[in-house]
Amino acid sequence: MHVLKKIVIIMLGSLNYLQTGISSFKYSHAKMRVELARFIACAKLPFRFAENRCFERFVQVALQPEFKKVSRNTNRSDVVKLYDKEKKKLMNVFSTLKGFIAVTSNMWDGGNNLPFICVTAHYIDENWLLQKRIIAFHLLEFPHTGSSIFHAMMNVFKEYNITHKIFSITFDNASNNSSTIEQFKHVLHPSYGGNFFHMRCVCHIINLMVQDGLKVIKTQLQLIRDAIGYISSSSSRQQDFAHLCMSQGLKPIKLKKDMHIRWNSTYQMLKSCKGYTNVINFYYNNKMNDNLLRDEEWNVCFTLVDFFKVSYDATCNLSGLEVILTEISRKLSISLPLTISNIHKTFNDTYLLYEKKYSVGTIATQTTPTVHLFGSSSSSSAAVFGMLASKGKQKSVISSCTEVFKYLDTEFVEFMTEEERNNFNILDWWKAHEKNFPVLSIMARDVLITPVSTVASESAFSAGGRVLDEKRTRLTPQICEALMCLKDWEDADFQTQSFVDEDLSYFEDDSTSSLNEVS
Repeated sequence: MHVLKKIVIIMLGSLNYLQTGISSFKYSHAKMRVELARFIACAKLPFRFAENRCFERFVQVALQPEFKKVSRNTNRSDVVKLYDKEKKKLMNVFSTLKGFIAVTSNMWDGGNNLPFICVTAHYIDENWLLQKRIIAFHLLEFPHTGSSIFHAMMNVFKEYNITHKIFSITFDNASNNSSTIEQFKHVLHPSYGGNFFHMRCVCHIINLMVQDGLKVIKTQLQLIRDAIGYISSSSSRQQDFAHLCMSQGLKPIKLKKDMHIRWNSTYQMLKSCKGYTNVINFYYNNKMNDNLLRDEEWNVCFTLVDFFKVSYDATCNLSGLEVILTEISRKLSISLPLTISNIHKTFNDTYLLYEKKYSVGTIATQTTPTVHLFGSSSSSSAAVFGMLASKGKQKSVISSCTEVFKYLDTEFVEFMTEEERNNFNILDWWKAHEKNFPVLSIMARDVLITPVSTVASESAFSAGGRVLDEKRTRLTPQICEALMCLKDWEDADFQTQSFVDEDLSYFEDDSTSSLNEVS
């Protein structure tokens, strides 16, 4: 909608229309073509939309008489030019980026049975805002070995000139991905001993665990799938089932089968059936002579549903970086005992590596003269923590000037107001304290970008399925990448990117469906 509004303004006269309110502007056909290309890409419309006669008449009559339709070939060319232009802008952002970049990647077979690899870059910008951008949606040739994945991704890194900025790579647990990581380590020589370089997708690990659990109830689950499949496979059966629900005082629902490879869809399917087991049994068993569905099957499956809820909630909370940071913020008031040696040692060892790389003198040259760093001749920073200590907010007045000790020794939570605690944002906090913790803030900027799941890349495949639908399977891989990236970049500008698995919207409550209107 943002893109549509923009193109309408251009057709009316000028982008300055909103700022000035003046209506006498010169129409620019060149600007219109650029924004029409953006609109086509971001709205996932076919290229032939630009030459639609009805659209041309609508614009000429209602918006801009000088508008002339654009051929599909011209529009396709405009999309490629716009993609190249926006890509250069993103490359410039990466070139001036202070911190590192974390990467997630996954593979997908499109509607034309061609395998694509999606590469997504995650970073924190100069305003301490979390950003993600799809930087590649490439066709990956067979065989899909670790070497082919490595070369495909390495070419992307070189193209964007970010080989020296890669902090971590998040993959699922496929063996070829592990081989890819080893090749990356050999070439990129990751920072800080590579402690953060390879992140295995937690959601994929949870999926493997739950799939093993589903094997235990395979027989019972198949009966339920058969019943739901039988009812949902015919519109007349759905209508009869809706009447049966209403006769029993139940709100009609549209039953949907799960996707066997998506355990979270199985969880959603079973969860949606709670309260409807009797009517499902009655309707299905009256139509079948054998393999009848009994309460026993439901009870077994519902027992595991309660167990799977823990895994489902965990997967949802690990499906996006913003969600992860929210969880970190929510847990802020929980004190981790520093006697846990492995956590303490890892944290401290990592900090020492950062301290060695980012010395006080190096950081001082990057800050304004009014900033006083720990360990400097100024006592302003020490005074801040002295004040906290006097108010009982600091555990002890320690003599060490090391940032990590000052950070861990101060009870920041107790020093916050209730409103600050309720609205806490971890990135805002580090932005405000960046000058007090010059080394730790760099470490936080790097560590907080590391995704623990590949869902950020997988969410692109939902959009990919819409870009490469049955009518658009003849799109070249280059055009497909341009469309995917432009859509993602535009969503990022308006903060409407998806950080979750969009395919699960299939299982959302659709109580407003036509079934509810059955009388």
